[in-house]
Amino acid sequence: MADAELVEYIKENLPRYGEKALREQLSKDGVDADEIETALAGAKAAAGAVIAKARHRKRLALIATAGGFILIGLAVVLSTNKPPAPEAPKDAAAEAAADIGDIGDVMGEETVFRGHYGYMLKLPPRYGTHQTFLDPRKTHERVFIFPEGTNYQHFINEGLYGPMGILRLDVTLRRVPQGLIDIDTMKAWVTGKLDADKSTYKLHDTMVQSMPAFIVNIEKPFQTTKAYVVGQKVRYEFTGGEENTVFNSILSSLYEASPHDRPGK
Repeated sequence: MADAELVEYIKENLPRYGEKALREQLSKDGVDADEIETALAGAKAAAGAVIAKARHRKRLALIATAGGFILIGLAVVLSTNKPPAPEAPKDAAAEAAADIGDIGDVMGEETVFRGHYGYMLKLPPRYGTHQTFLDPRKTHERVFIFPEGTNYQHFINEGLYGPMGILRLDVTLRRVPQGLIDIDTMKAWVTGKLDADKSTYKLHDTMVQSMPAFIVNIEKPFQTTKAYVVGQKVRYEFTGGEENTVFNSILSSLYEASPHDRPGK
């Protein structure tokens, strides 16, 4: 029997990430292959039932609101010498499964990274990740995102992020001894530090998957771009060389699938 929580997780994220990417990610997370397949089948069946029910309701509504047109259509058919053969009924569940399969074919080529705190990222083709924690309690998660073949020694120099195509994501808890950090608190802290360092920068507000955020393009002491996002339980700092297509696509894909704030668990 499929794990109900796993089925629900797959059903929620299947349209967004696709079957192939979810299967690979769950396998990396240590989920048994048979359990993954059973849960996938359960998620598809559940999604198929929902779609079939919605299509049935739509058909009933069309019949209820178009009765006059149906009568006219019948009169036209009866007036002809040879009525057309009726269309074979369609299997709604099979159609639903086919719809899910089509989505998987489109989305399945993208690489998906699942972070410790229950968030997910879509990565460009031929990009890899390296995850680590910066403290013994594992409260500060750091993830490097980089093109295949990148030398790890370049991670320590932010000045190389632009030329090398390296990006870095830092994830820490929103709750601190002083209280819960919000977007205004984060913005005040970031701009205060930049001003104290006499940095030259431009800032603009944005949203990432309905989460408040802002992006800082720093020109001096060296060119770099940082995005700050406040999630449900944690806060994100995303660093890159510049605000280019790769930076924006990865940032915009940041999605909190199952947010939590339990360090090291």
